Amino acid sequence: MSDDADFAGQLLQHENVFLLPGQCFSMPNYVRLVICPPEEILREALERMMAFCESRGKIKMEVGGEGLGGKG
Repeated sequence: MSDDADFAGQLLQHENVFLLPGQCFSMPNYVRLVICPPEEILREALERMMAFCESRGKIKMEVGGEGLGGKG
């Protein structure tokens, strides 16, 4: 993948998970995830994102924050 916009586009196409490319916010090579849906939908989306990243083998994904098992 060439950049954050390409990553976001491929994730949407292959896993039906929508992220905003960081370059939209002057933060290239990052993505923004909106977390308004219920926790069970977020959990499924995060699992899809992890599988997508793992299947490509070159993308480091960090998950943090409170809720969904994170520790802040």
